[in-house]
Amino acid sequence: MSRIVRFGIGLAAAGLLAGAAQAHGSVNWSLSIGVPGFGVYAPAPVYAPPIVVAPPAYSYYYAPPVYYAPPYAYAPAPVWVAPRHRPYRHWHRGDGRYRYR
Repeated sequence: MSRIVRFGIGLAAAGLLAGAAQAHGSVNWSLSIGVPGFGVYAPAPVYAPPIVVAPPAYSYYYAPPVYYAPPYAYAPAPVWVAPRHRPYRHWHRGDGRYRYR
């Protein structure tokens, strides 16, 4: 067995051991040499259903729902919801109604 073949086998074994040592939520590695019939693929990561965290109902401050899914946690930016303090006189001005199209 040549040195390159032994090195490749050792590298593949190290990759398998490194992939097996990862957490379940982050097992998305893949190893493929290109030879037909030789390829080791990790199982697809299993994501938990999203958990929706609702904002408090007594406040004007509204934070969108936060979705958690391993290995990623997506938290969108908070949104400030307030009434529009715009006078209704000349409400149609400045919105491009009389623009040349």
